[in-house]
Amino acid sequence: MKKLIFLAIIGLCLSCTSSRIVKPLGKNEKEVGLSLGGPLVHFSDLVIPIPFTSLHYAQGVTDDVTAFGGLHTTSLIAGVIQIDAGAVVNVLSEEKYYFGLSTTPSIHFMTDIWEYNSKLFPTIDINAYRTYNARGSFFYFGMTNWFDLAKYQAHGEPNAHKWLFAPHFGHTAIRKKWNINIELKYLAPNVSNQKLVVDYIKPFGDKGTLGLYLGFNYRF
Repeated sequence: MKKLIFLAIIGLCLSCTSSRIVKPLGKNEKEVGLSLGGPLVHFSDLVIPIPFTSLHYAQGVTDDVTAFGGLHTTSLIAGVIQIDAGAVVNVLSEEKYYFGLSTTPSIHFMTDIWEYNSKLFPTIDINAYRTYNARGSFFYFGMTNWFDLAKYQAHGEPNAHKWLFAPHFGHTAIRKKWNINIELKYLAPNVSNQKLVVDYIKPFGDKGTLGLYLGFNYRF
């Protein structure tokens, strides 16, 4: 059972959180945040997101580079330590172009507390964003990319999905100290959604599902 819990969390890790940081913070600016949400599933007569939760801390290294680290609290409750760390790098500036472009290389590591089964995933997000008001609120779209370098999956089966991706669209409302983020993802459109234990919604046929996320962040 413990191994099954661990493998289930690995299977869902792509969908555990929204984009950590899209637009870099200012130099020395700091942020703490909570992300809530996950894949949309059928529950009784409702469609709801799985309530995955995670926490993160971020700090601006320069005006164009922000470092961050995160802890996945739902995984921790289930007995799996899952952390991520990376940096957001501004590639294109809104001052020179109509939109900004950022990239977010990061590493996700997880291990269980029973037998220390462990996995490491390199990831990279690419996001285009556009600010639309004086407070700095912005829309964005992009894609999350996870890479599973393991040769085999559970039970010795060949790893058929070494690249998992999720196009997404989101909005961040900026206030004086707090900001609120909402993001919609098309999760794993290259993976079958058939014969799964969880009853995900299937808006695009037999591939992938949708995920919905809320983020609450405090900057100081």
